Amino acid sequence: MSEFDRIRSSLAIHDLFAGVRASFAPSDASWVRPYARVQGGLVLGYASFADENTTSDGGLLSSSEADDLGGLVYGGGGVEFSLPLDALMDDPPELISEPLAFGVYVEGGYFYRTPLSFSASPSSGDPDRIPVRGFSAGDLDLSGGELRLGFVARM
Repeated sequence: MSEFDRIRSSLAIHDLFAGVRASFAPSDASWVRPYARVQGGLVLGYASFADENTTSDGGLLSSSEADDLGGLVYGGGGVEFSLPLDALMDDPPELISEPLAFGVYVEGGYFYRTPLSFSASPSSGDPDRIPVRGFSAGDLDLSGGELRLGFVARM
């Protein structure tokens, strides 16, 4: 068994982003709406590593934590298929903007995220322990294509 087989790890990634979506609603086909989306923001990553070996009192030998901050950019496009509410009701309610619609969408795009680098440092929970040096867990690249499928409620 190698040294890394005894390490339990966990990873949490959080994206915080904002963007713009531009859509086109053809007048002769109001049930279909193609669109493009661009987004940008931050990526927050948190990793923890714990040695599965135990001490004589049953505790873990060591644990380490690391975090990193990066950026993200997304570009994609899709098609929204919707059924206006007036197709389902005889007398739909009057609205200020556009008519209510419910439907589904299909979107494809690419997320570019800067690689996150995790350099773990040992937790200092025990004041009697001799401090040890941390380690580099390497870079994590989460960039790639994305396919989104979902439901739409437009008001």
